[in-house]
Amino acid sequence: MSLFADEGEMYDSVASTMSLRSISWKVGQVTGPVVVGTTMGFFTTAVGFLLTAGFIIFSTAGFVVSATRAD
Repeated sequence: MSLFADEGEMYDSVASTMSLRSISWKVGQVTGPVVVGTTMGFFTTAVGFLLTAGFIIFSTAGFVVSATRAD
């Protein structure tokens, strides 16, 4: 949360960065459970957990790449 506020202060737009964060989180809050729940419905619970682990690894790798490119 503070990273978004700091970035917003750099560009004099704290409110817009907070709303972008909110929108991105809402998309993830809806699509994540729907995709994983559907996967668990068609396959097994283990496949759903592995899919979630894959999403976490992919997101972490994306963050690391974008954080290292920013410097």
